[in-house]
Amino acid sequence: MKIIITGIKGFIGYQLYLKLKETNHTIIGIDNCSGKATDEREVESFILNNFDEVEKIDDVDVLIHLAAKAGVRESFKFPQLYYDNNVIRSEKLFKKYRDVRKIIYASSSSVKEILNPYAESKRDMEKIAPDHAIGLRFHTVYGPLGRPDMLIRMLKENRCDYITNHTRDFTHVYDIVDAIITCMENDVPAGAYDVGYGTSIPVKKVTEMMDKDLPIKEVENEMEVTLSDCTELKKYGWEPKINIEEGLKKI
Repeated sequence: MKIIITGIKGFIGYQLYLKLKETNHTIIGIDNCSGKATDEREVESFILNNFDEVEKIDDVDVLIHLAAKAGVRESFKFPQLYYDNNVIRSEKLFKKYRDVRKIIYASSSSVKEILNPYAESKRDMEKIAPDHAIGLRFHTVYGPLGRPDMLIRMLKENRCDYITNHTRDFTHVYDIVDAIITCMENDVPAGAYDVGYGTSIPVKKVTEMMDKDLPIKEVENEMEVTLSDCTELKKYGWEPKINIEEGLKKI
């Protein structure tokens, strides 16, 4: 199959590429490198760094759209930037590839409670997705090569001044990648699906697992609890395999 992966140099996109590059699929990557998790990352596939160039690619079988402007707190500073990246650019891709066999795109657990501009942009993205598209609502993804602004990477690198009182459904990126491939290879119906480990754990407990002791600070406009219900996706053979204790050893 001929597969386009947007955000191929990003956290999830790169891990997906590593999993798929040994297959017989033709992979075309699109990434403007604005959100890549590290400064040194090579991708051997054909890379376009301008989203306008996507118009040149035809005969595509699968579009996996992972590129986005991420981060809840920064979205309050630049709401229009989030809308332009997550909605306007997505709409362009969806229109160009509306007739491909399968479209899979990254949504977010934050759409369950619209508390910030990031959540709004992901909700609006779900609304404009083609009728046959599959949206995956990722829950607190972590793992190797995470973005610098991600909590667990910040904790690992001793860059956190505080933690919050939230509880989160921490989901390892390898499980996320397996969920994407499950949707690509199986007749999963169109719609939006939760992707998470299925257990909500206090941020404070995760901090303690990493031998960190930080003060708690109240933060507004974020969900207090995230917890996935992956019942539907599990019907197609996907299961999360990496719990938080094991996952922290894999970063």
